[in-house]
Amino acid sequence: MSDIASVVFSAGYGRRFLPFSRFLPKPLFPFFNIPILERIISSVRSAGICDIFINTHHLGEMVSSFVSCNLARKFKDVSFHLFAEEELLDTGGTLHSLYSYLPETVLIHNCDTVSFFPLERLVDYHKKEGSLVTLLCVDDPKRNTLSVLPDGRIDRIVEPSGGAFCLTYAGIAVVSREVIRYIPEGKHPWVSFFAHLPRDRRSNVLCLQTESLWYEIGDINSYFSGHKDAIISGRGKQFGCREGLCLADNSLSGCFLSGFVVAGKNIAVSGSPSIRDAVIWSDSVISGDKENMIIAPFGEVKI
Repeated sequence: MSDIASVVFSAGYGRRFLPFSRFLPKPLFPFFNIPILERIISSVRSAGICDIFINTHHLGEMVSSFVSCNLARKFKDVSFHLFAEEELLDTGGTLHSLYSYLPETVLIHNCDTVSFFPLERLVDYHKKEGSLVTLLCVDDPKRNTLSVLPDGRIDRIVEPSGGAFCLTYAGIAVVSREVIRYIPEGKHPWVSFFAHLPRDRRSNVLCLQTESLWYEIGDINSYFSGHKDAIISGRGKQFGCREGLCLADNSLSGCFLSGFVVAGKNIAVSGSPSIRDAVIWSDSVISGDKENMIIAPFGEVKI
C-alpha cells in the first residue's frame, strides 16, 4: 500500500431516497447520467490515490457488483477494498475499524458529496502545512456551523465563537492516521475526534475553502435541486449541458422540452409529451406530460 489511501463512506440505510432506494442504493444514483460513486472514484483517482476503501450496508451487494464489474475495469490501477457493515458504525466508527489497515495519510469522502474541486490540491495543502486534519469547506449560509479563525484554523466544529467566521464542511477531508486514535470506539461521526484532541494539537486542524462546484445530495429534494441549480446557474456546462439540456442520446427527440431536462439513455416514450424540469434515468418509460419530476425505470416522484 502507498503512503495515502481514501475511504469513501457509502454505507447508509436508504431511507432518505425512497421509493427509488428500494431498488438502487444512493451511491449508484446517476448524477448528470453518471453514478455518484463513479464520479467520486474518478475524482479520488485524479488526485493520485490508488488504494480506496468503500463501506456498504443497504443493498451493499449492488455496490460491490458495480465496483467489481464496472469501476475495477475502468480504473485498472486502483485497488478497491470493500467491506460490509452489518451494523452502521457512522463515519468515525468506520475509520476506527480501519485504523490498522490505513497508511499515514487518508482522504475521506462522503458519498453524498459531488465536487469539481481538484482533490490533489487538498492533499498537497495538507502535507505542505503539516496538518493533522484539513477539511474542504464551502460558504453555505444556510448550513454554516464550522467556526474558522482568520488564519484558516478550525476553532470549533459546531458553533461560532468571537473572532471567527463560519463555513460548511463539504464532506471531504484529509486526515493523518494519528487523528483516528482520538475517535471514540463505537458509533460516532468522525469529527468527534476534535473534542478528544489535546488542545495543543488543535492548531493543526485546518480548513481549505473552495468556490468550486459542489453539491450535497442528502435526500430526494437536494438530488433534484442539485441538477436544477447547476443548470440554472450556468455551471451545468461542466456536466456537458447545453441550453438547459443534458441528454445522453436522442430518446427524447420527439418531445417538447423546456426548463431543464437531464435524461439518460434508452428512454421509451409514448407519443410526443411535454417535459419540463425533469431528471430521467436510463431505461425509463414516459407516457404523458411531465413536470418537476424524477423518473426512473421503477417509478417516478413529483417534486
